[in-house]
Amino acid sequence: AKEMIDPGRQQKWLRRERKDLTAIIPEVRDEMEFYRYEIPSLLR
Repeated sequence: AKEMIDPGRQQKWLRRERKDLTAIIPEVRDEMEFYRYEIPSLLR
């Protein structure tokens, strides 16, 4: 699935504030891993 998604779309969510993203990553981590999305290192 990852190869089928436009790379620009994968980066779209990075426009949000880093603190907001860091707060929600634990809630969506499992689903992101299931769909093979990489969590950017700056948010780990």
